[in-house]
Amino acid sequence: MKGKTQRLAAIRALVSQHAVSSQEELLQKLSTAGFSATQATLSRDLKELGVSKTRDVEGRYVYRFPESNSVPAHGALGRDGIRSLAFGNEIAVIKTYAGFAAAVALVIDSRIREGVLGTIAGDDTVLVALEPGYRKEELIVALEERFPGIDAKII
Repeated sequence: MKGKTQRLAAIRALVSQHAVSSQEELLQKLSTAGFSATQATLSRDLKELGVSKTRDVEGRYVYRFPESNSVPAHGALGRDGIRSLAFGNEIAVIKTYAGFAAAVALVIDSRIREGVLGTIAGDDTVLVALEPGYRKEELIVALEERFPGIDAKII
């Protein structure tokens, strides 16, 4: 059985790649992808991910994610978003579940200013450039404050 993290990643991918206009349509696409969910669960997932309906270029209402410069809901990240954390000199490498890296990087860039020079995000990896002398323990504390309940394994 596929879990919530995988379902959220699938929803993110489906909404990003398709012009989905109803929960029924999204449930069908999720089912095709091997996920079983009720309409109530899907509704909660969409709210957690910050998805809303907006007009597309053809005038239809479709599901979309918030603007890229807004900070995503923490519920979509939290302990389910970050898988591990490793350090090398003044670089931290954060491994996330597929599709979560950009959201994690956005929160770091917008909310952890002290000690962080910047981030680079892929699909499931975030590189965090740290200021010289910034201790890894300080980053861990800052991450725990921004991502309540994370279970980041330091490797």
